Amino acid sequence: MTKEREDGLHEVEEVVQIDAIDILIACLLGFGLFYFGVTLPTEKRRRRVRERLERFTLQKAQVKKEEPAEIVITRDQLSTIPLFNRILRRMDFAAALRRLLDQAGMKMTVGSMVLIMLIVASVAFLFTVRLQNPALTMLVTIASGFLPLLWVKRKKKRRLKLFERHFPDALDLMTSALRAGLSFVGALGMVGKEAQPPISEEFSKTYEEQALGVPIEESLQRLTQRIDSLDLRFFVTALLIQRDIGGNLTELLEKISLTIRERFKLIGQVRAQTAQGRFTGWMLTGMPFIMALIISLLNRQYIMLLVTERLGQYMIGMALFMQFLGFLVIRKVVNIKP
Repeated sequence: MTKEREDGLHEVEEVVQIDAIDILIACLLGFGLFYFGVTLPTEKRRRRVRERLERFTLQKAQVKKEEPAEIVITRDQLSTIPLFNRILRRMDFAAALRRLLDQAGMKMTVGSMVLIMLIVASVAFLFTVRLQNPALTMLVTIASGFLPLLWVKRKKKRRLKLFERHFPDALDLMTSALRAGLSFVGALGMVGKEAQPPISEEFSKTYEEQALGVPIEESLQRLTQRIDSLDLRFFVTALLIQRDIGGNLTELLEKISLTIRERFKLIGQVRAQTAQGRFTGWMLTGMPFIMALIISLLNRQYIMLLVTERLGQYMIGMALFMQFLGFLVIRKVVNIKP
């Protein structure tokens, strides 16, 4: 009788733990929905108001032909929540994360990004804590917390590729504007109006900064910080040297455009030569997962031993780690940067 009572108490404790986890998951999801449904729309409306006020101030200064302000105040707010903003200012990674968001072209604040990472990690923790495996729970929680960061880095990479693809065309447009009689600043503004995003967005920011009083050299340096491109840094460095020692700017831009196009041609040839290596890497990485799927369809009990047994779980973890390490090695070998 006592054993039955103890078994009943254990069952009640397990049910209470499951209910508590479900309640925590529901509360966390509710907080996430409240944040993304209330806080983010309010932040977007405030950003639109600030951008409209900035455009109005710039247009008013141009109409009145006033001298631009000598000091331009830039926004460095990391979060719309004052307490969270003060906490983030004391952390070293906040500046790097803000730069990464700027390079990805995202209007999100650092505080919003950190909250998204914490919410994703917390949800992953609450779902994996049921497995009663502390090592697996910690691994999945940490990996899930970095998933939004990987997504931002992917957006940054795609945006950088799009910028570099259209950058030679922007240089040709700037060269045509200079030949038509425009100044360098005027050519910069024309690229901001006529080029394709994200080039038009970044060059427009540079043009507006110098119109508000920022020196053109500093505006160009800020442009290289927002776009982590070797071609852009080469362009800005050559331009700054030309402004100091003089020379034919039109001819300089033509040579830079030709150099960038030749480099793209070389990159295409290298990618064609390493295509087989990349395909081999993807095949070797995906083959174990395909075999596991086939075995699970043919004999599910045979493959489930790796999931239910503790030794099988360790083997799966070690296999995944080795697969990831091998994928990185193959990618490093075939990723040739000319």
